[in-house]
Amino acid sequence: MLNGLFSKGLLFAVCTAGLVAACGSDSNTTKVDAAPVVVDAPKAIDAPTALVGLGQKCNAQMPCTAPATCLSTQGAQFGFCSTECHHQSGWMTDANKQIVPASVMITPADDAKCTATYTGTVGTASCFLPLNIAPAPVNGMLAANTAYKFDAYCQIDCGAGNTCPTGLTCNTAAGICAP
Repeated sequence: MLNGLFSKGLLFAVCTAGLVAACGSDSNTTKVDAAPVVVDAPKAIDAPTALVGLGQKCNAQMPCTAPATCLSTQGAQFGFCSTECHHQSGWMTDANKQIVPASVMITPADDAKCTATYTGTVGTASCFLPLNIAPAPVNGMLAANTAYKFDAYCQIDCGAGNTCPTGLTCNTAAGICAP
């Protein structure tokens, strides 16, 4: 649940415009009886813009701008840019191996570090994506009644109706937008 899959792509929309004009005459003269037609120039269509900063598509050929780091899963073609928002944060698990919400050491100031780097309009930037978890989960599972340390990175939480910025998909299990 804490380690989502990341990959992303971009989507652009293209639109074209056409014009039909007609004029005529009801006499045998060469005079045109139609009023001149003035056509506006085609209007630019707003296409979704690629994210810059948090959520930006990245890989070795398309690196993130410092201080952001490209986060991806092993073997993924693309990742997304993020920054560390809380070094050596932590949480505690209960007897059922679940994170105790009151034990999570993230502050509103940490979230502000993420919102400052997010240019998207869908979803919400927050500080929680846990990396470098210690002790390391065994087979992806947390241990019961254990104190964990981790480095928290910025993430994009899914928006209303599980929506995400273009190129990202809502990982409903984790509630975050992932490539």
